[in-house]
Amino acid sequence: MKLTITGRHFEVSEELSQYAEKKFTKIKKYFRRLIDIEIIMYLEKHNHIIEAVINGDGMKFFGTEKASDMYSSVDLLAKSIEKQVVKHKEKHSAHKATPLKDNIETVQIENQTPIIFNKAAERPKDEIEAFLEMKLDNKDFILFNKSINDNNKNLYAVIFKTDNGFKMAELPPKSKKEKRFDAEKLIEFDLIVHNDSLTKPKIKLKKCREKTIKCAAMNSALKDLTASNHNFIPFFNDETNTFNIIYKNGDILEVMVPPE
Repeated sequence: MKLTITGRHFEVSEELSQYAEKKFTKIKKYFRRLIDIEIIMYLEKHNHIIEAVINGDGMKFFGTEKASDMYSSVDLLAKSIEKQVVKHKEKHSAHKATPLKDNIETVQIENQTPIIFNKAAERPKDEIEAFLEMKLDNKDFILFNKSINDNNKNLYAVIFKTDNGFKMAELPPKSKKEKRFDAEKLIEFDLIVHNDSLTKPKIKLKKCREKTIKCAAMNSALKDLTASNHNFIPFFNDETNTFNIIYKNGDILEVMVPPE
């Protein structure tokens, strides 16, 4: 297990570092494989703030707490993270893991290299949570369910990295409801990061006039990717009327799609 403790414009003493390490390593008992713990400490006005990201057993847990002194902040966050982990473990202990074959499908397209299809998560999330997940997973893109309510089920959007920052593209709920999927209805935003906090990033969406997302068939997107130096291409699949992301994973081509 790797544990990293850093201060953001804040000097972490040896005593404080040892105290935090002692508090957070107690959660090892809840994991079969705890990969790493990343802790950041900083001051904001009179508050001593601590953030933590826990990576283990294929899951990420994160949180933030503040108090009048950093030792109290450590205590609060260690307890909060432990409750979060325990609650998750109890919730999923009675459920069997979904077989990988149910989430992955391999197909052959026009005698090209086989493409592995990966299904995006079904649980709805907003753009802040999606951006945070993308950042924590060290990915350049994410396809996520942006459903606002039960009337707009399975409304998927994409966030992706560009040479100049980040963008987000989505289809307005009205277009999906009316089944009007033409390219003019797609909305694209510049995603501006005001605070890159590990737990509570602050972002702003600014609508773009120039669009980079194309409406294309799978074969067309495949040709664009193989003919370019890019590692991934997000596009709106005009055959399925859904956002897809086709990408290179080593020598393998994969595509992220919404669940059926």
